[in-house]
Amino acid sequence: MGNNIILFATKKGKKVTMLEKADTLIVYDMNTGEKTQKENPLPYGLSRLEELFGEIDPSIIIVSDMDEELEYLVEENGVKVIKIGEKELDELIDYLFGSNMVVK
Repeated sequence: MGNNIILFATKKGKKVTMLEKADTLIVYDMNTGEKTQKENPLPYGLSRLEELFGEIDPSIIIVSDMDEELEYLVEENGVKVIKIGEKELDELIDYLFGSNMVVK
C-alpha cells in the first residue's frame, strides 16, 4: 500500500455502514489525523466511485459489509476492502489510531 488514506463508508458521518447504503464517505489521513467528508458517489454509478478513488488514492475502504461483486470491483481499483460490521466511526478511529484526529 503506497499511501495512508482510508475511506470509511458511513451514514451521516457517524456510523460505518455498507458502501451501497452509505450517504457519506469519510476520508481519513493516517499521517495527519485529518478527516474530511465526501458524498458517496456510488449512487451515480461505479465510474464516479472510480473517479473518487483516482482523486484521493485510498489504500483501504472500511465498511460494515459489501456485496461480493462490488467488493471485487473495488479491489480491482487497488483499494482493499475491510468488513467490520456496524461501528460508531469516532470510536473506531480512536481505537485504531488514538484520539489525535483533526476534523476538517
